[in-house]
Amino acid sequence: MCDGRRHRGPGPTPPSSPAPCSSAAPARRLGRQPDCQCLTVEWTYCRPHRGVSPSMSDLLAAAQSPTVEWLESCFGPRTLWRPDQADLPARLEDKETREFLTETGIPAVRLSAIDYDSADLPERGMWEEDPDELFGERYPDDHSPPTRYSYCIGKVSQLHLMVDGDTGAVEIYNPDGWDHAAGYGGYAAPSLRKFIGALGLFTLYEHRFDVADASSAAAALTALDEFTTLLEQLGQDPDESALWEGLLEEIREECEDWEDSDDNGDQEDQAVSVELSDH
Repeated sequence: MCDGRRHRGPGPTPPSSPAPCSSAAPARRLGRQPDCQCLTVEWTYCRPHRGVSPSMSDLLAAAQSPTVEWLESCFGPRTLWRPDQADLPARLEDKETREFLTETGIPAVRLSAIDYDSADLPERGMWEEDPDELFGERYPDDHSPPTRYSYCIGKVSQLHLMVDGDTGAVEIYNPDGWDHAAGYGGYAAPSLRKFIGALGLFTLYEHRFDVADASSAAAALTALDEFTTLLEQLGQDPDESALWEGLLEEIREECEDWEDSDDNGDQEDQAVSVELSDH
C-alpha cells in the first residue's frame, strides 16, 4: 500500500522517472570537476596480492577507515574522484561525507562482476534529488520545497545508490517503482565511508568467488562467509543491507548449484558402478 502517496505531475527529467546517473542531460548535477585527472578503469577483479595475505582484522581495519593508498590498491591507480570542497553542493550537509569526498575520494570505476558503475562522476558529478520525491513520500498535492536532498554516487544495474545529505546514510532508489510511489529500494550502508570500504573489500575477495567445479565452490563459500562477517562489522549485514543481500545471494546460489551438480554426478557414478557389478 502506498497510502495514497504518489508523485506530483511529471517527475524530474526524464519525465517518466528521475534521471539516472548516466543520463545525457541529468537534472541538477553537482560537484563537477572539469579538470579532474582521475582515470576510469574497468576491473573484473583486483589481482590478489602476492606474499602473505592480510588477516581479516587487517582487512577490517583498512575498510573501516579507507585511505587513498588502500583504495587505489583495490580499484587501481588514479581511479578516485576527489572534488574540491567548493565544488560540493551546499545542501550536502553531512560533515563526514564531505570530508571523505574531498580528503579521500570515491572510485570512479565500472565493476562488471556486480554491474557497478560510477565512471561518470569526474565528468558529471553527483545527481541531486529530493528523496521524498524518489521514495514516494509526497502526496500528489504537496508542492512544498524539499526539506532534504540525496546524492547519487553510483549504480548497481538500474539501482541508484543515494547518499542522504543530512545523515550520510546510503539508500537505494529503484526507478522501476517511482511512478507508483515505490521507489525506495532499501538500506545499503550506514555511511559513504563504510560503503566504499566494503566495495574495496569486494574487489579483494572477488577472485575467490570464481567457481569452476565443486572443489572451488566449497572454497568460494568459505570466502563468502568471511566477506559476510566483514560486512557485518561494517554495518552492512546482508540481512539488513538490501544491496549486499541480493548480490551475495547470487554468488551463494551459484556455489551451491556447483556442489549439487557434483553430488548428483557422484550418485550417477555410484549407480553405474552398481549396475556393472550386477553384471
